[in-house]
Amino acid sequence: MIEAVALKRFGISSLKPFQRLVIQDILEALDGVEQKRILVVLPTGLGKSLCFMLPSLLCKNLSILVYPLLSLMSDQLGKLEALGIEAACLKGGQTRQERQHALGKLSNGTRIVVTNPETLGQKAVLEALKAYEVSLLVVDEAHTASLWGRAFRPSCLRLGAIAEALKPKATLAFTATASDAVVKDIGSIVFCNKSFALIRGDADRPNIYYGSVQSLSKLHSLRLMVTSAPRPLIVFCRNRALTESLARWLKACTFLDCRAYHAGLSKKARGEIEAWFLKSSDGVLCSTNAYGMGVDKRGLRTVVHYRMPDCLEDFLQESGRAGRDGLSAWSWVLRDPGEKREIFDCCIRASVLKAFGSLQVKCSGCDTCMGVQDRIEGLEEIRAVLVHHPLRYDRKSLIEVLMGKCKDGLESYYGVLCSWKECEVEEAIDSCLRLGLAKAIGKAGRIYWAFKNSSYVLRSTWRKV
Repeated sequence: MIEAVALKRFGISSLKPFQRLVIQDILEALDGVEQKRILVVLPTGLGKSLCFMLPSLLCKNLSILVYPLLSLMSDQLGKLEALGIEAACLKGGQTRQERQHALGKLSNGTRIVVTNPETLGQKAVLEALKAYEVSLLVVDEAHTASLWGRAFRPSCLRLGAIAEALKPKATLAFTATASDAVVKDIGSIVFCNKSFALIRGDADRPNIYYGSVQSLSKLHSLRLMVTSAPRPLIVFCRNRALTESLARWLKACTFLDCRAYHAGLSKKARGEIEAWFLKSSDGVLCSTNAYGMGVDKRGLRTVVHYRMPDCLEDFLQESGRAGRDGLSAWSWVLRDPGEKREIFDCCIRASVLKAFGSLQVKCSGCDTCMGVQDRIEGLEEIRAVLVHHPLRYDRKSLIEVLMGKCKDGLESYYGVLCSWKECEVEEAIDSCLRLGLAKAIGKAGRIYWAFKNSSYVLRSTWRKV
């Protein structure tokens, strides 16, 4: 029956082993007498949405799908519409008539509700849904309840109470990333500390090569990466302003089609960018993680993390966007030499597998295990000038010598960074000053090199030596 529904309604002729296991467990839970609670952790690319969409079609009563992002809701609604599956959407910003129309669908036989924690927690919405029997309450991207709930999404912390009020036959939490600590937190928030079944897939993505680049100028490293790494490519940034400034800069200096994406854009603008990037075979997208959990682009070849992610969950979510078609893909972390690599051990893959409880396997590709040398571009060039001519240059004149704008009698160092953009050289010098590798003294700000063994200082912040 499962295979028949998968083929007829979704056009899928063969289920993955984990999909079949999860779907069977959900259907068994629906046939039981007691309420069931299941947490499913499946890596990005294994088709976790099918695991709850297929059972929802076999339910006699309501299936309520809860998403943390509007982009995720829109994506799911689009997929359901394309498959000819009717769904009611409940979200913020709806007029009274739109809300009544959505709830009216349930009276006419619609059995799938797509919503978010804030809307579901509204008293009027909750009371309206309590009038129906609920088969499934599904919380997708459940790790966000742990990561965001206490910080800025308090509505996520009420999901457990909402489940108690709706009394579904089965409460399901799905995520692609959850360490043991997050699993425990989800159990507390979503399942109210009641017993739950845990189904966990292998977190390893052997087709993804993990690497890091220590950089004095992230602008320089990013420009080289965007022009040389396989595309389509996405650059994950911390904030909206950075996505826009990087997209403008990359477009101006690479002449590639680069665009910015974040939750602050209008719905129309986000939709246009999503449609463009889904079709693009050569595009570059600078985005917050609003895109990371929003749209399924299977042919993404390279992911660049502009800053070190805060935790392994964020890293796996972002890097997991690459290579969803099973072909070779790359995940690069751009790291300031002053940033500590606290979330990783030496091997990135081993760190991920250990944190998510997966069996340790031979690393299929990362810079550490393959012995890739961690050369910091621009470091030796800046050091050489300052070691041989200490206190000769201030910041401005040093930039001119390195870029070849002023010879100043230094033929051997003239223009050693001439291929760099001026803003990149400025960033590299500022990094040296900020890290204490170089120092400026006096009112004139003359610069000298402060560390003889600078290569050791920089490497030791990244690898244990």
